[in-house]
Amino acid sequence: EYINDGKYHTIAFFPLFPIITRAVMFLGLPFEIAATLVNNFALLGAMWVVYHWMQERYDITTARWSTAVLGWCPLSLFGTVIYTEGLFLLFSTAALRAFDKSQYTSAGLWGAMATATRSPVLMLVPSFLIVAWRETRPKKPYFAAFATTMGLILFILYSCWRFGDLHSFVVVP
Repeated sequence: EYINDGKYHTIAFFPLFPIITRAVMFLGLPFEIAATLVNNFALLGAMWVVYHWMQERYDITTARWSTAVLGWCPLSLFGTVIYTEGLFLLFSTAALRAFDKSQYTSAGLWGAMATATRSPVLMLVPSFLIVAWRETRPKKPYFAAFATTMGLILFILYSCWRFGDLHSFVVVP
């Protein structure tokens, strides 16, 4: 619970990770197992997305090496414990792949899910805008960039409604 009263309160995660974890917990699993499974499967999903993206853009050898490096990189450890990194990587990679394939509705949807997972994903917005501008793409990629912000915007609105504070997720007691 968060109340801006000068005491310690935690809003540990952006909302998508707890929501998905809670859904898995309905299967009768405790939080520790459900959250670990969510992150592990999300990391595997991200590896699948990267593999297929690299295979489409380059070749199977590049796809295999990209996936191997992603899976064996020391930082992949964060995709195997109770953190949001698996979802962050899955949704941001899916958004980038969709944008690369000019699937702007999917890019916006994946981007919105990514920003409901972690705030650094907001860097997709300028990335989409710069690429759309430099490659003189039509108007749809600009809407995809805007749609990407929706996860964070909805979280901010929820924070305002629930806690009376627009920026509760960045307040440090």
